[in-house]
Amino acid sequence: MIFLETLRLKFYAPHAHFRIAQSSSSRRTYPLPPYSTVLGLLANILGDKKIIEKMLSSTFGLGILSRFETLTREYTWMRNFHKEAHLQRFKRVENRKFQEFVEHPGGQSPVTVNVLNDVEIILYLYHPEEEIIDTLLENLDCPHRWQSHLHLGRSEDWAIPVGFKKISLEPSRNPIHFSSSGSYYQWMPEPDIAFVEDSGLLDNFRKLYKHVQGNLTLVTALYTLSEVSWTDKSNRKQTATIRNFDHIPARLFKGSIPFISVTSLPEVYCDPEIQVPVFLAKIDPKKNGG
Repeated sequence: MIFLETLRLKFYAPHAHFRIAQSSSSRRTYPLPPYSTVLGLLANILGDKKIIEKMLSSTFGLGILSRFETLTREYTWMRNFHKEAHLQRFKRVENRKFQEFVEHPGGQSPVTVNVLNDVEIILYLYHPEEEIIDTLLENLDCPHRWQSHLHLGRSEDWAIPVGFKKISLEPSRNPIHFSSSGSYYQWMPEPDIAFVEDSGLLDNFRKLYKHVQGNLTLVTALYTLSEVSWTDKSNRKQTATIRNFDHIPARLFKGSIPFISVTSLPEVYCDPEIQVPVFLAKIDPKKNGG
């Protein structure tokens, strides 16, 4: 039996919003953070640029679980401070009144934002460099080493560490070890991108992936910085540096582990303490950006 030594990190967030990029006027949220958001959180905890680069220089495994109590819709204003937007709403540069009321400068539009409340996030990290694991464990108790306050997604969505330790993920097909599977959302990466070292376990995972249901999503992961250029409405050339994200195809999974044959459940990694299966994605800087 091949155990996988990982670091398990638990966080609590009073509120969280993991925006679905394709949503706009009504900003929808995933029920759990994408890989890119979690990588940003880990980098924040590590703090030092050299150790962050060391983390991203090797292939490692990352699993994400999440659950929340309620979902609410916040009604807010999104603002645009371009001169053109201001003129479109107020007609004159020096004017800030609209229908007899003074407003902020620029353009503005009402937006509904879906927000998760009382969120529990559980992260599983396997990394070949023990220094990375030890630094994360040490820095979680040393907030002065963080790059900023801990947050998931929006800066106002503070994340509070509530438990962290090294654990062994255990290959199992015992139904007891899957009993809490339906309590958490998690990403189930495509088998070719799953972090599964043993060929027998990988074969079981391929069979499981074919049997489960769930929306297939392109989940943001690592990114590279790219320069882009365009011509604006005044026919002037503009340039900017953007983050060009790589994406990991993964199913959004929450539910029971199905039988892969008439008599057997698949053998997959699980956390026997929480009694959930754990699906790790392979984060490879050579393939997933850098």
